[in-house]
Amino acid sequence: MIRGKLWFRCAAMHDPVTPIVVQPAVIGWEAKKRNVETQIERAFNGEELVRRMKGWITVDPDKVIEIVRRFGRLKVLDDRERVM
Repeated sequence: MIRGKLWFRCAAMHDPVTPIVVQPAVIGWEAKKRNVETQIERAFNGEELVRRMKGWITVDPDKVIEIVRRFGRLKVLDDRERVM
């Protein structure tokens, strides 16, 4: 298996950037007539993380996803799997 790290160009500073997950997404609920204290914490998958970068990078995230799908898949690596 060959792994690579995706680097993008920052739209503001024009330097190389790569997405990382600092904290998983926390999703909760709000109800009109009761108190809901349930929350779900989950990490983004690779495609969702790239899509959320729209406007922050100089390329269209959907085009990046389309190109990467031709050759493999996008995966968010955890600390043990980081590629330098």
